[in-house]
Amino acid sequence: MLTIPDWLPQFVSSQMAAAIREEPKSAEWISETGGVLLFGTIGSEAFLRPDGSVWYHEVVNWPADPEKYEWREGRGNDRWAALVLGSKRMPELRKLLPQRPPNAPNCSACGGRGLIFPSPAEEARDRGVICADCGALGWIAHGAA
Repeated sequence: MLTIPDWLPQFVSSQMAAAIREEPKSAEWISETGGVLLFGTIGSEAFLRPDGSVWYHEVVNWPADPEKYEWREGRGNDRWAALVLGSKRMPELRKLLPQRPPNAPNCSACGGRGLIFPSPAEEARDRGVICADCGALGWIAHGAA
């Protein structure tokens, strides 16, 4: 079960309001999402809602119908990955990530980076493909929701 910090609902609401001020034409879409954008890529976007849940809006079948999207809740590593990505723009969201236990080993798939195929460029060292095994945490969060 998610523990929702007291500050989260107001934070999400204020981020949604700021997004609408920046792009008034997006008001209807932001209202439909019910949350703040964590990240977006081709065929998928993730949103944090005031209740702490992370929801993905994704293409159902890209080759057959690239215009048909569906909503699904992100859980486990899907949730962590979206929050890690969102925290790059909104550092406050790091508070929603699980605390790494002192004895937790690095993720063996990514070597603790949270990324596979990381960028070799120094200025882009935090860019790459999110590790599916750890959800970009760099360690395995057993039992974390």
